[in-house]
Amino acid sequence: MGDVPLNRAERLAEADKPTFDAEYGTPLKRSIVSPSDEAALKACWVDLINALAEAQKEIVAKGPTIIPQIESGDLDKLSEAQRDEIRKVGSVVVHNIVDDDLALKWKGMLREYIKANPQVDGFPEEDKQFLQMYWAKSQVQARSHPKVIAVQKALNEFWTRPKDDNLLISFSTPLTYADRFRIRTARMWDRHPPHIDGAKIERWADDSLRSCFASVLKGDWRAHDPFVVDGRIRAESNMHKRPGQSSMFRSWQGWLAMSNTGPGEGTLKVFPNVQWSNAYVVLRPFFRLRSAELDPLLAENWDYDPDTAHYPGLKPTKSIQLTEDTHPHLQTETTMTCMPRVLLGDMVFWHCGACFGSG
Repeated sequence: MGDVPLNRAERLAEADKPTFDAEYGTPLKRSIVSPSDEAALKACWVDLINALAEAQKEIVAKGPTIIPQIESGDLDKLSEAQRDEIRKVGSVVVHNIVDDDLALKWKGMLREYIKANPQVDGFPEEDKQFLQMYWAKSQVQARSHPKVIAVQKALNEFWTRPKDDNLLISFSTPLTYADRFRIRTARMWDRHPPHIDGAKIERWADDSLRSCFASVLKGDWRAHDPFVVDGRIRAESNMHKRPGQSSMFRSWQGWLAMSNTGPGEGTLKVFPNVQWSNAYVVLRPFFRLRSAELDPLLAENWDYDPDTAHYPGLKPTKSIQLTEDTHPHLQTETTMTCMPRVLLGDMVFWHCGACFGSG
C-alpha cells in the first residue's frame, strides 16, 4: 500500500514544526525583534497580506505577459519605466543574444558529450534531464560568449551601487558561475516546485544578510529594495557549509535557451514581484496560524510568534520551499507565472532572491 496523503490539518501541523534546534530558537528571533517592534510588525503583516491578495488578481489576469521582454540590442536604451518594471517583477526575458546556429551547435555538442559520458549523474534517474555536468566545452563557450557577458554587465547595473566606499564591487566584471544544464522533454515538468535558492537560515541569522531586510523587520515592507547590494557582499550565505550551497553573491540567475519553449512546457515559473515575496518570506516565521480549521488568507487568524524556532519551508539540505501550506498568502498555485515563449538564443534572468520553479 502507498502512503496515505496527509489531510490539510496534518499538512499544516507538519509545516509548523520547528525547523531548527535551540541554537536558532528564542535567542535568534528575539534578537532580531524587540517588544517595541511588535505593533509595527503586526500592522506590517496585515498590510502585506492585503497587498498580496490584490497582487494575486493582477498576476492571474496578466499571466506570462507580466514578465518584461526586451531585445538584447535595446538594453542600453531602456526607459526608467522599463527598468522599474524589471526591478519590480524581478525577472526578464532578453531576446536574440546568441545566433540560432551557434545555440544549435552547442546543444549538439552537449548531446554528444552525454553519449560519451553515460555515467554522469542526473535526475530524474529514470529520464535524466538535469545533468550534473559543469565544464563541457560548449558550456564554457556559452558562459564566455561576448554577448552573454555584455547582457550580464547590463543587468548588473540594475543593482544599486554600495553606499559604503570600502565595499569594493565591480558591476562590469561578472563572475563565472558554473551550473549544470537541462535537456527538457516536451511535457509538463514538476520536479522543481516553488523555492528560493541561496541562503536559508542566514536570512535571519547572518547580521550582514539580514540588514538587506532591515526595513521589513522594522515594520515597513514597502521601503524594502531588493536591489540594494549593501549587506549581500559581506554576507555569509552558507554558515553551516552544506553541500550545494553557493558562497558567492549572485546578482541574477540565468538560463540560455538552446530550443524554443513556452508556458506549460516545463519552462521556468516565477512569483513576479520580488519585493513582495522577499518581504513575505522574511516576515513569515514571526506569525503562526491560530488553528488549522481557520482560513489562512485572513489576517485576523494569525498570531504574532517571536519565541519559537518556527521557520516554515526551511529544510537543512534543501532550498527554501514555498507551498500553499507553508506560505499561503503567496498563493503559489495560481501566482507562479510561466515565462512567455522563449526562442533559441534567448536568455531568461531572475533575481537571486526570486521565488521560482518549473511547470
